[in-house]
Amino acid sequence: MKRGEIDRTAIGPTTSIRLAVAAELAFPGAGISVAALRKERDLQNLVTWKVGNREFTTLAHIDQMIERKQRQAEARISTRVQAAAGDRAMDADRVSTELRELLAETLAAEKPKKARKP
Repeated sequence: MKRGEIDRTAIGPTTSIRLAVAAELAFPGAGISVAALRKERDLQNLVTWKVGNREFTTLAHIDQMIERKQRQAEARISTRVQAAAGDRAMDADRVSTELRELLAETLAAEKPKKARKP
């Protein structure tokens, strides 16, 4: 193993790792930066701690953050779907009411006239 290379076999879910290593291991090739992980920390989505002037987390904490983000995304999608379904239901009710009114007007206009007596 080269100097500075990460021994992935030595890192478990609860091993303290620096944010740069966490970004590389948890998001290989995804381009997640240390700054992005710090932003998640600031939003209280990621647990980190400092020792000296270095910031650490664990892969387990990264997994918890990802799960939390997925739940938030699912909740947003669910809310949007429910809102859209509610809008469609309201539109259907409105259209149904308008059709009933139009039908009533049409029938009223077409009422058969009483036959005249000769």
